[in-house]
Amino acid sequence: MRLTLPFLFSLFALGCSIETTSTNTPGGSTPSETPENGTPGDSTKPTTPDEPKEPWASSTAPAEVRQMTCPTDDSVHIATSKGLYTFANDAWKLVAEGDFKSVHLHDAKLGYAAGDSLLWQRLNGEWAALDGAAAYKINNVYTSAEGVYLVGSGFMYTGRNGFPVEPKVMFVANDLTMRPERAYGNRLTAGSIVSIAGAGSTVALGGSLTMVYSSSGSEWQPFPDDYYLTGTLRSVAVTSMGLYATNGSEIAMPHGVRYDPVGGGPDIHHLFTWTNYVVAVGAKGAILVLGPKDDDQMFSAPTSDTLSAGCATKDGNIWVAAGTKVLRRRDPI
Repeated sequence: MRLTLPFLFSLFALGCSIETTSTNTPGGSTPSETPENGTPGDSTKPTTPDEPKEPWASSTAPAEVRQMTCPTDDSVHIATSKGLYTFANDAWKLVAEGDFKSVHLHDAKLGYAAGDSLLWQRLNGEWAALDGAAAYKINNVYTSAEGVYLVGSGFMYTGRNGFPVEPKVMFVANDLTMRPERAYGNRLTAGSIVSIAGAGSTVALGGSLTMVYSSSGSEWQPFPDDYYLTGTLRSVAVTSMGLYATNGSEIAMPHGVRYDPVGGGPDIHHLFTWTNYVVAVGAKGAILVLGPKDDDQMFSAPTSDTLSAGCATKDGNIWVAAGTKVLRRRDPI
């Protein structure tokens, strides 16, 4: 049975938790021992129980985490104002200096990271800066198997009528050729796009004036009417089950299903996926996992701070960030 979101968030507000940890049973007394002077003794040797394993491991990033991506635990990357970093040997290692706003890896070997006048490509597991991005102001990236969707401004190509076109979303293939047929919008029609996500051939965009998706890589179309949400779409997500979107207070889901956290529930800041699960994170450390078979979960908060970024590895390990604080859940979904 799927719990309603108000009830799930009321559990969080009351400090309840469904997170569990296990402890080892302390050992019993040891047999009587003979002291060094040879006099028999009947004292017992005290034992110390094993320390319980904390459900979350934490680390501190060099700067506030804007976005993060983690196809595997060995390929976790974060975008910050100080640079692009990866997590290795229990520490954050600098990949590239710069004011990075977004990073997304399709898998451990392929991905892109970007910011204003910045575009880096990870190909075959190696990062390299790409030329030609001086005019770009990139806010978001989404990497598919074929290339990267860039969200922002400064992209330019020549339209069919010979006039220049400046879209809000541009697609660049892995061979660095531009694909205008996958571009979307312009200054007059696109509004502000603040979120992009995808799965397979489906890519979704969300923002202040638009909520569109492409299921073919070339034809952008509005979300169905039952996805209607007011205000800016903070985050979108895509699984094989369908499209998800949130305006911070509601989550619109496939088949007209919607969560509406009334009664003071925390705001939702970001959606991300693992297989067919969607994870929502937000204020007061809220972490809600929406399962494909009504197997929803609310994880106990590792922090009371606002979680604004997160990702899940292919094995189901959750990583989340609140400011410079980065936490990894030890047990998979």
